Amino acid sequence: MHGVDGGRFYPLNAEHLSDLIDGSIGEGSMFHERYQYYAQGVDSTTAVLPKGWEGRLIRLQSKETNDRIGYCIDSNDLFLSKCVANRDKDREFNKALLKAGLVKEDVVLNMVELLPVPDERKRIIKALILRLNAEALSGAESSTHAVDDSESGVK
Repeated sequence: MHGVDGGRFYPLNAEHLSDLIDGSIGEGSMFHERYQYYAQGVDSTTAVLPKGWEGRLIRLQSKETNDRIGYCIDSNDLFLSKCVANRDKDREFNKALLKAGLVKEDVVLNMVELLPVPDERKRIIKALILRLNAEALSGAESSTHAVDDSESGVK
């Protein structure tokens, strides 16, 4: 089934609910079939995030949310998490963040040191950021020469 990936939902202080989210409104659910939109429940082990990410969460609350509170991951933290995952779709997403000015190269380069990964992997991620920013600025299509480092698992 095709549909829009609506995002990931992390039930703060209730990680055990991530499976319930997947089952209720996840990919292939009746909700997905009806609305062509789905979400994924995640927990604290789903993504590798920079140290201190919790303190950079962005609080959302408004009339449109019925005054319920939601928290979004800061765009820089999301960008770096996607650099660690480094799939084709993550590189495309990150280039779009850079091109739109939602993430700045110098900021995320400095934040790489906050990632809980080995130093060699940090070096590879910094090189990836430089390449993605160059491609975003030039408007170039995604390069197929993904970095491959078998020891760190980064491709």
